[in-house]
Amino acid sequence: MNLLEGAADLATITTAAIAAWAYGSYRMKLRGRRLALEAILAKKDQPHDDSLKVSQLAADLKLTVEQVLEAAQASKKIEGYGGELGNDRRLRYIRKPKIG
Repeated sequence: MNLLEGAADLATITTAAIAAWAYGSYRMKLRGRRLALEAILAKKDQPHDDSLKVSQLAADLKLTVEQVLEAAQASKKIEGYGGELGNDRRLRYIRKPKIG
């Protein structure tokens, strides 16, 4: 019985380690996507053209639309924007107001 209990304990520890690694890997990928999205949107600083369509961002970052939206949702520096027509999904970078 001791051999089986040892094998079960080893399997439990291995499963926990793999799950922790997978979660860490997922979080790092999400962070990378978020930082890349913020960097692209931070470059858009024209007064009347400071947003990009979600589909444009997905093409630039080589991600799916859902992955772009997930990264944008995780960011405190990105907000959704309806665009001029209100029917296209756009994102823009939130800038701090300049004082002075």
